[in-house]
Amino acid sequence: MAKKFYTFIVAQPDHCKIRKISVPHSVLYSLAFATFVGVITLVIFLLNFTRMAIKVTEFNRVRAELQNLKVENQNYQLSTAQLVEKISILEVLTQKLSDTAELVKSPGKNILSELGRAAYTMIDLEKAPDDPSFSTNESLQLLSDNINQLEVRVRRLETYFNHKYFRLTYTPSVWPVVGLVSDRFGQRESFSEAGEAAFHRGLDISASYGNPVWASADGTVVSAERFSNYGNIVVIDHGFGISTRYAHLSAFNVRFGQHLKRGQVIGYVGTTGRATGPHLHYEVRVHGTPVNPLRYIPKPNVPKPS
Repeated sequence: MAKKFYTFIVAQPDHCKIRKISVPHSVLYSLAFATFVGVITLVIFLLNFTRMAIKVTEFNRVRAELQNLKVENQNYQLSTAQLVEKISILEVLTQKLSDTAELVKSPGKNILSELGRAAYTMIDLEKAPDDPSFSTNESLQLLSDNINQLEVRVRRLETYFNHKYFRLTYTPSVWPVVGLVSDRFGQRESFSEAGEAAFHRGLDISASYGNPVWASADGTVVSAERFSNYGNIVVIDHGFGISTRYAHLSAFNVRFGQHLKRGQVIGYVGTTGRATGPHLHYEVRVHGTPVNPLRYIPKPNVPKPS
């Protein structure tokens, strides 16, 4: 059977020549098939290359995210451990403060009840963050809850102690002069000029003439003048309805309206007014009513006459 050919005529205008090229059908078909296979192979290769490049990019992204998560997890574990340690320290501190509040509570008054007993039911932070049954969010929630509870406790304790400190600062709780008690607060055996039993409104503390007299608490001078039988007298308002009086002074060391701190020198022991010898007449008044100064002065420091 005769072979079939495709004839291609190539004309060259410059040389006025015509060339004929005969190509068998089988060769042309083979070339076409080879070209088709090559194109298909190239397309498949490009598709696979593109897919591989995408996978490599995704792999690198995932690996980077895993590395970041690993670093974040390590930081989280470190932060959690530090938070647990800090919370433990805060728990110890607040417990010590609570114990102190319990010791200084007033009769019949439960300080722990004021601070809120609900705030003392704490979650076990030592185990929770490491327990596999807890998720990260649950662990963080536990830490957050405990921090909030501790914050409430610390704020209540701070308010309580600030109030107590403020009251203590303005409470006449120290001796105003070094000396011996020569006459105590209360009813005297002697009688007044009217024939009535005399009532002594304060303490008489014998001391050397010119010894310094100190303010027994913080306050404001509301009087520094000579007044009747008191002689030279300083009156200090401590707030909360409490005031103190220092009489028979030989000289003043303060002025009206001056703000004082506990232990500040306000004057000096003397014999002005009705006095038989150098001493300080010391009064504590609550809402204007004289009370026994020994109620405010620590008993271990009470001087005893020889």
